[in-house]
Amino acid sequence: MRNCIARYGFPQVVVSDNGPPFFSSDFGDFLSKNGISHVTSPPYHPKSNGQAEVSVREVKKLLKKQLYENEQVELDLALSRALFFIRTDVNIRKGTSPAELFLGRKIRSRLSVLSKEEVKVSKVNGQYVNSKFKVDETVKFRWITNGHPSWYTGKIFKILGRNVYLIKQGDSIKKVHQNYIKNVAWISTEDEHGPGRPVEPVTQENIDKIHDLVMLDRRMTVRQIEETLGFPKTTVDRIMRVHLGLRKISARWVPKLLTPDQKAVRRK
Repeated sequence: MRNCIARYGFPQVVVSDNGPPFFSSDFGDFLSKNGISHVTSPPYHPKSNGQAEVSVREVKKLLKKQLYENEQVELDLALSRALFFIRTDVNIRKGTSPAELFLGRKIRSRLSVLSKEEVKVSKVNGQYVNSKFKVDETVKFRWITNGHPSWYTGKIFKILGRNVYLIKQGDSIKKVHQNYIKNVAWISTEDEHGPGRPVEPVTQENIDKIHDLVMLDRRMTVRQIEETLGFPKTTVDRIMRVHLGLRKISARWVPKLLTPDQKAVRRK
């Protein structure tokens, strides 16, 4: 019961027969502490608990059928198949299956795979509809070589999913997540060399962009600069510390060394 509660939360009502396990003090305390009502059927009247009795009968029938057709089938496997069949079987009067009533959606089965009403296709002409990059598009991607991350040039070879791509770089194919792929637009033309060369987009233009952002708000984080300009984190960090000579002190970016004017102010 705890496994069911962990998945679906506390029920409002528990319906059971009058078996001894349902009248123990531990079970009663558990129900009262969690605000669950307990309803029992009249003694010696199994029809009052008809839904449970029908479900047990259906499961037994499906188990016997599977064991009769294949004596070597494992009981756990046969039980899982029986429950899956019952939960996906559409009720004629209600027009929905128990699983759909419970989950609020249809669950996939072998019949739904063969049906024309299969879930809406996420691909059009072999391309994922929501993919960020297209096949044969030239991109920059981050790859770790000898323990050091660098940016390389390559072409999208295949789309494996909405976020995962195969990128062709020279004669090799690499699987890369889209978080480590950038459009070539954010790289200056000075760095546009042949495939396979590490890319370090450090230009005076990029340095000026980061400098202007930091001067507007010295509390801006590296992540915010990265998301605003579309630069990789390694490039932002390198420009901030090496080219601009800045470091973080009390959540603000300040120069590493004081200028002569700043030193004079400190003396005063």
